[in-house]
This record gives sequence, structure tokens and C-alpha cells, in this order.
Amino acid sequence: MRKTASARGNAHSRDGMSRPRRPAARLFDLRLVSDDPAPVYQQLVDQLRLLVSTGELSPGARLPSARHLAANLGVNRNTALRAYMVLAREGVFEGRRGGGTVVIGPGPDARAAARVPPQLANQVGQLVVAASELGVKTGDLLAYIARQSDVRARRADLRVAFVECNPESLDHYVGRIRDEFGVNVIAVLVSALGEMASTGALRGVDCVVSTFFHFSEVRRLLQDTVEAELFAIGVRPHLSVLEALERLTRGSSVGVMYYERPGDQFAAERLARMTDAVTHAGVRQLRVRPVLVGGALKPRDIAGLDALVVRPENVAPIRQKLPPTIPIIEFVNDLDVASRQFLAEVFDDLAMRHARDRVSTRTASERTR
Repeated sequence: MRKTASARGNAHSRDGMSRPRRPAARLFDLRLVSDDPAPVYQQLVDQLRLLVSTGELSPGARLPSARHLAANLGVNRNTALRAYMVLAREGVFEGRRGGGTVVIGPGPDARAAARVPPQLANQVGQLVVAASELGVKTGDLLAYIARQSDVRARRADLRVAFVECNPESLDHYVGRIRDEFGVNVIAVLVSALGEMASTGALRGVDCVVSTFFHFSEVRRLLQDTVEAELFAIGVRPHLSVLEALERLTRGSSVGVMYYERPGDQFAAERLARMTDAVTHAGVRQLRVRPVLVGGALKPRDIAGLDALVVRPENVAPIRQKLPPTIPIIEFVNDLDVASRQFLAEVFDDLAMRHARDRVSTRTASERTR
């Protein structure tokens, strides 16, 4: 069953003469549905709020009294009054002495919603639906989002140095860590680490992070020049690497190549880690062997290979020397789940230390006054 209301009519003065009522906003399409699970007052709130947000009820428009609205809809006056009070608390309506109830605007919630980009609004909608399907209550979801917002706010003061050997991978990791964890990340190439550490360029960083591929070298280069803790994280082959390996014929021979630079005492260790990563990438029926190249690429280095896995910085020089029959798979890594969880714990711990230090400093300052 539906009920519809609109506001219009004349008022009468004390002398009995009829005169036009002060302009009141007409209420278009206010429909109450008896079998709607939402209470009647909530139906009114939702529909009135919609009329304001769409502009059909503009700021400054005067509304009919709660008694008038209730009479037109055939509902209790308290029901209409409750709807007005809810919208007044939201900042949508305002009750004025002698002037009735007027429209103020769409309210802070609607204004905030209008500032959300459509793409983000769609993602939020999908998140709410997914949470509902998993049985997560809206209140619990909002509480979790609020906690995450607080976490990112605490992490915003952290300064993290991330060390990697090539610009492409460095940019990738720095972007991922900055976007996911909300910390300030200083990008550091392995080749520049020693000089940056000795000149004080890393002074004041909260921690230094590298992958296990470079952990030994980074630790040697830092020595005692940087007070911050050093953390190593595990990585896994990027999805593009896995897809390229999956496309190979079963039983294919795959070489994992690493160029050994002069004086590079960690080349064998890095090659072993690369080979292990490819071997345990989850692609079966491939024959994987390491290829350590110390100078010019020799025919025996690539003999019998069906594909060659190469680090990004070595792709260009090796492509010129490799037969076109041997495809190159660019070895790119990504953070694994365990490493992301580990970094979250590290950053949260550092953020808590910052908070305690600020409290201690403030307390000490107050005691000296």
C-alpha cells in the first residue's frame, strides 16, 4: 500500500480573511510502503534526503509542519516529527523559531559522498557487498576501515630506505611499499648505497629494507655508518614470469643467468637464489640450470637451452648475443604475502616507538617547566 503527500494551501489570519501561506516546499513523490521492512520514519528520512540531494528541495525552501505532513500521509505526527529531527541532526534541515523547518543543504554525509570519485565509490560498493556476502557486519567493516586509517596516519612519519640493484625493480618496490603501507620511502641503488651511507644521506631513516638477494652486500656496505635496523624480505617471481614459464613446452630446458660484475663476491649467492625461485615457482616439468657469466657470453653457456631467465638490467645486452630461437624471460619479483605481513608489523612497531618517544619528550618538557 502506498501513500503520497504534497504540501500546499492557504492560511487564515485572525480576522478570518484568507491570505496566501508563506511559500512552502512541495513534497514530490513521498511514498510510504506498508510492506517495506524499513520503519515509516526511515522511509520519510530516505526520501526527503534524496529530494534534497537531487535539488528538488533546494536550500532555503520551507517545509510543511510535521502535523501537516503527517495528516497528508495518514501517519502519526510523531513519525513525521522524528524524520525531521533525524535530518536536522544530519544538518539537512533546520528548525527556526516562527519560521518552521527549512532546508539547509545536502548535509555533511552527502557532501562527503559527492567528493568521492566515482571509481572509488564503485569499489566501496563492491567492498560492502563482499562484506555482506561473507557475513561481516557494516559496523565491523567501518571499524576496520577506521583502524586502517589510524594505522596509515601513524606510519606517515616513518622514513624507510629501500635498496635494490636496478632502477626498474627499485621503482617497482618503492611504489608498492609507499602505496600499500603509507610510509615515506627513499629509493637507494646498491651501487650508491656505500656513498650515501658514508656521507650521511641516510641519517634519520627509521629502517633499511632490502630483498634477500642483496642482504649480505647491503649489510657489508652499511657496516656501522647507519644506526637504523636492516630488514630483509622474501620475494616471489612476478605473475608475468610464471605465465611465461607456463607457456614453455613440458620438459623444456630453462637457464637462469646472472652476470657477475668484477669484484662481485655475492654473484654466486644471488644466482642460487634466482635459480631456487624459478625452480620452486610452481611450474612443473621444466629442467632448470644456473648460468653464471663472468665476461662475454659463450656458446656453451646457452647450449641446449629452450629459454633464458635474465634480470631486467641484463636483458638489453644479452638480447643482442642470443639466437632468436631462445626467448628471454625477464626475471621480475614481487612482494610475497609473508613479507607484506612482516613489513606491516615492522612499520607498526616503529610507529609505536615514535608515539612513545613523543610522549616521553612531551613529559620531560613539562617537568622542566
